[in-house]
Amino acid sequence: MEKFSQKSIEELGNYVYLLINSENNKVFYVGKGQKNRIFDHELENNEEKDKNKKIVEIKNNGYKVIRKILRYNLDKKTAEEVESSIIDYIGKENLTNIVSGSHPSGMYTVEEFESIFAAEAVAINDPIIAIRINKFYERNITEQRLYDVTRFCWTVDINRLENVRYIFAVYKGLVKEVYVSNEWIEIKQKDYIDMEDIVTCKLAEKRIVGRKYFNGEIAPEDIRKKYKNKAIKEYLDGRYPIRYFNC
Repeated sequence: MEKFSQKSIEELGNYVYLLINSENNKVFYVGKGQKNRIFDHELENNEEKDKNKKIVEIKNNGYKVIRKILRYNLDKKTAEEVESSIIDYIGKENLTNIVSGSHPSGMYTVEEFESIFAAEAVAINDPIIAIRINKFYERNITEQRLYDVTRFCWTVDINRLENVRYIFAVYKGLVKEVYVSNEWIEIKQKDYIDMEDIVTCKLAEKRIVGRKYFNGEIAPEDIRKKYKNKAIKEYLDGRYPIRYFNC
C-alpha cells in the first residue's frame, strides 16, 4: 500500500504514527502528520538522516517497514502532545527522531520530578544569558552533549553579549549547568559541513548560517554552587529560548 484513499484521508485528520522494523518489531520512528505523511519517508532521498538510513538498512536486510497509526482525528496540539509523550516513553535515544517532538513534557522518575518541581528558587543577580534547551535535553545526558546543545546555535544580541558573564543551560526552569564564554563565533557558510553533527537545532543551512555559538568552559565552582540545580522559573516568561538578565 502506497497511499490512503480520499475517504480515509477525510477520517484521519491529524494523526500520530509509528514506523516499525519488521525484523524485531521495534519502533524506530514516531511521527505526526496529515494525509499521506506516513508513506512519505520511504520516498525521501536523504541519506544524511538516521531515519532514512534505517529504512534503507531494513529493506537491504530483506525486511519491511511496518506502518501503524496510533491515534487519529486529533487537533494539531493534541497530535503534538501525543507524539512527544510517545517519544518520551520510548526514549529518543532508541529512535531516529531528531528532536523530542513539538511539546516535550518529559517522563520523570519520582526523584527527577521532585528535583525539578521542588527545586530551591534562586535570585539572578549576575549578568547572565539563560538558554532553554528543553527540546534537546535527554535523560543521562553527558557533560559534552549538554555543553554542545547549550552553545549551538542561536540568534543573539551582540550588544548584550558584551556584558554577559555567565551562561545558564536551563531545562524546565532548572539551571542544569553554568558556563563562562571565551568567545561567540558567527557560523559561516564554510563552517556548516563540519558543524552539521553538533548543530543541534537541525535547521536548514540557510537558517544556520549567521547564527552564533560560543566556545567556553564550566563556570567557577562558587558560581556553580550558587546557581546549579536551582529554579529560575519565575524569570522565564514567553516562548523565546534565550533570556538576558542584568545585561
